[in-house]
Amino acid sequence: MEIPHEIEIGISIKKGSILYFDISYGIHNFIVLNDDPPKDSSLFLLCATSLDFKAMKMVEYSGLPEETWVSVTPEECKIFKNITLFNCNKVENITREEILDKMRNKKLKIKKGTISQDLIMKLCNGVSKSPVVEKWILKKLKL
Repeated sequence: MEIPHEIEIGISIKKGSILYFDISYGIHNFIVLNDDPPKDSSLFLLCATSLDFKAMKMVEYSGLPEETWVSVTPEECKIFKNITLFNCNKVENITREEILDKMRNKKLKIKKGTISQDLIMKLCNGVSKSPVVEKWILKKLKL
């Protein structure tokens, strides 16, 4: 028996959950930053990308503070097979309806488990130091 998607969101999506889906710039893993996602009308997410030459150039040319770019090793988070980079200057805001639509169309996967509390803190710290993340997002995330 399949669990209704609305219930699945309430059961499966927590702070630190990893969602895998396609967005305008490709298919990526995203980390949920909300304190209580089932109660919120939208999710605030950080995109994970492999740390490669292109990503390093993006960091170099961005002009944004180094602490707003968080790298994670496979030892820190087993879900990632390579060193992974999070751009804490770009917080995606995805509505509950968009999430439900992706789930209905089988275009979103909720990975089992969550990232560690230490890693969540590291990412939230990066977001809080960003000069470009909008204040209302910081307030909503209590950063």
